[in-house]
Amino acid sequence: MTPSFGALEIVLETALIQVAVLAILFFFRRISAATQHRLLSLAVLAVLLVTAVSPFVPARRLGIIPVEDAVGRTERVAPVETETPPAPSTGPAVQGTPGTAPSPEPAALESAPGIAGVLGTVWLAGSGLVLLWVLLGLAYGWWLSRQTRRPENARLMDRFRLVLERVGLRSNIALAESERLKIPVVFGWLRPTVILPTHASRWTDDRLHAVLLHETAHIRRWDLVYQFLAKLMCVIYWFNPLTWLIERKLFLAGERAADDQVIHRDVSPAEYAEHLMETSEELGVERTPIWATAAMAEGTAFKDRILSILDPNIRRGEPNMSDRTTVALFAVAIVFSLVTTSPWKEVSFVEAVPPSPSPTADVAAPAIAPSEASQGVADDFETLVLMLRMSDPSMREHAATALGRLGDARAVEPLSEVAVNDSVAAVREHACTALGELGDPRARQALARVMRSDPSARVREHAAEALGRLGDAASELPLAAAALEDPDPRVREHAASALGQLGDRRARDPLIEVMRTDSDASVREHGAVALGYLRDPAAFDVLLETMRGRDVEDVRAHAAFALGLLGDSRALEPLLAALQSGSAVMRSNAAQGLGELGDARALSALRQAGDDADERVRFFVQEAIRKIETR
Repeated sequence: MTPSFGALEIVLETALIQVAVLAILFFFRRISAATQHRLLSLAVLAVLLVTAVSPFVPARRLGIIPVEDAVGRTERVAPVETETPPAPSTGPAVQGTPGTAPSPEPAALESAPGIAGVLGTVWLAGSGLVLLWVLLGLAYGWWLSRQTRRPENARLMDRFRLVLERVGLRSNIALAESERLKIPVVFGWLRPTVILPTHASRWTDDRLHAVLLHETAHIRRWDLVYQFLAKLMCVIYWFNPLTWLIERKLFLAGERAADDQVIHRDVSPAEYAEHLMETSEELGVERTPIWATAAMAEGTAFKDRILSILDPNIRRGEPNMSDRTTVALFAVAIVFSLVTTSPWKEVSFVEAVPPSPSPTADVAAPAIAPSEASQGVADDFETLVLMLRMSDPSMREHAATALGRLGDARAVEPLSEVAVNDSVAAVREHACTALGELGDPRARQALARVMRSDPSARVREHAAEALGRLGDAASELPLAAAALEDPDPRVREHAASALGQLGDRRARDPLIEVMRTDSDASVREHGAVALGYLRDPAAFDVLLETMRGRDVEDVRAHAAFALGLLGDSRALEPLLAALQSGSAVMRSNAAQGLGELGDARALSALRQAGDDADERVRFFVQEAIRKIETR
């Protein structure tokens, strides 16, 4: 290999390896994720090996590509007049030919080194930036691992040891937990650590088992090492889009292979998909890009991962020894042939003109867009809508919840259809709650229909709460009807509370009627507080009447609190009287009401009540004083 063509030759050789492995994956799409990962890993190793070895191995030239074609120009020799004509030649001038003196074209000599220097500078600058990105990822992963602590929950440690024994890993692998993470990750090569979020202690044993199986699969398969080598390949060949494609596919194949290992270890596909969705819901719409780690619930290609998990026809096994050996020998043969041969034609120059860069090498560098390791799962709208149509009710529940957190207005229509028509009550509940989280007034019609006709009281409760969260004044009519007429007191409670959330004074009369006619004390409590949140002075009389009346104690106490919410100065004296007499429940609510009222004239009485015998009363008294003094 001559130095003139070394860099270009290595770029073409490594690109050939990448094209070959991508072609194999295209024509054999049904092979298992583990086999795909094995092929891609070998491709990464082959690219790095060719890059490292080619400059030092003499190559046998095949003579396929002439040098002048490769460098994009023909060498020119200026004739010099002599007494004896030069001998005829069919090719470039050969050193020692009588009567000739090679004279390279001045323009070529001046321009070619400058272009090569610019390209080399751009190459190195791009590699430096990508290397900085990789090093920052490693530094962040190291810092993250230093912010962890050993789990105090014995159940976590017992389950972790059980999983290590189950998969046959050594016992020096560490388990840690971190408040800075919402998803489980693995960090470290030689001494790997599985890092769980602090709330993992609340997970069920089955979910924890699935999570640990996934993370330990990354350790068993050395996924972090292969991913780092792929990043190193991107550092060197950042300008080649195939490099980034290989790196991305390697990451996704590793995730799917880890998923397959979980399913292979006695976890059913539907159960594992449910665990994955639950972990993704906890991640929410936040994105947590963590370089140099492997994580279970990252959002990359989430649709494909779920469908792959649930597909009964997917091959999930690891490649057997025979397949591994065949693939490895094939890779070695390709690398050896590329390193020891060259397509260029051997050419000898009298005084070679430095070749100008090949047009194939002078490619504008694409914008670098490294793939993030953890994207918010909830941003895959199409996947979640697809999951709403799955036969598994738990998957539909999770999809509805995730769509609500997504905040995409397109979700109103599919969620409305599920809220009205799904055959499972729990799914309809989640859909109603999700519509409330979206806060889109277009959901009002579907929620009102649920309020009128759904047979499940639980679903109607969720619909009432969602209507209140919409903040749409037009929701007052269905909520008022439910607060007054629904046969279930829990539904009437939620409807009354939602009327207060609307903040529309047209809800005052239905709530007053609830206060005076409903047979359930809990409904009247919620109606009293809702009247307070309306801030309508016209509700003063009914609240005062309730507080001083013969209703049950909790209803009268809630009326006292609601009087303070009104912000009407007429409430000062009744609340001061309630603070000094009555039960501890009444005194606590009177103190809260005085805090909401914010009248400084109440400070003296509140300070006197600071030594109340009841701890709860003392707490709310101090809170009321703080609120008044900070206004």
